[in-house]
Amino acid sequence: MFKTILGENKTAEVEFRDQEKFRSIPSLALPAICFLDEYLTKDMRVFEWGSGASTIFFAMRCGYTVSIEHDERWNTKVVEALAYRWDGQPGDEESYNYLQKPHNGYDPDFCSQQPGYDSVNFKMYVETIEMFPYGFFDIILVDGRARCACLKSAQPKLKSGGILVLDDSARSIYQHAMSEIDWPVIHFEGCIPFYKHGHTVRTTIWVKE
Repeated sequence: MFKTILGENKTAEVEFRDQEKFRSIPSLALPAICFLDEYLTKDMRVFEWGSGASTIFFAMRCGYTVSIEHDERWNTKVVEALAYRWDGQPGDEESYNYLQKPHNGYDPDFCSQQPGYDSVNFKMYVETIEMFPYGFFDIILVDGRARCACLKSAQPKLKSGGILVLDDSARSIYQHAMSEIDWPVIHFEGCIPFYKHGHTVRTTIWVKE
């Protein structure tokens, strides 16, 4: 199954692996990537917090993708990568990248545990999803900042039968927020493609009832 994923543009794969620019394999647990590759269809609508290779991965497989990013430099790279993939020729897909930087002032409900963010909050970053109707998205990926807040905000925007994806779900800081989601769940354990650290990670997927 994974050979079909790796069978994409080989040159682009190497460039993004070396330059963090054009890779289209997301940094999720490998079994979760394989699951998504089989699951995704062109009529699906995707929302993600945290852009990158996953943005390209979704845009290549789904008809409508919205990505929220807090880092201006990284967001520019992702937009360039999307343009590279389609070589400036628009297809049927719609892909939107929103830059939403953190704001000054600590807020425990919208904070990030990453170093360097202890004096800012991600309230507007999290609440960008509020511009969309209830039950609008088929897939929502939480893979950016303030993930506990994102998990909570994602739930009403996901349609019944849709899937909610959390990366790095083994981290202790997410466990309370995860325990509050009372939907069928599956945990995928595995390595991250192209990474050399060798240890496994966990990606968790819930199905909204």
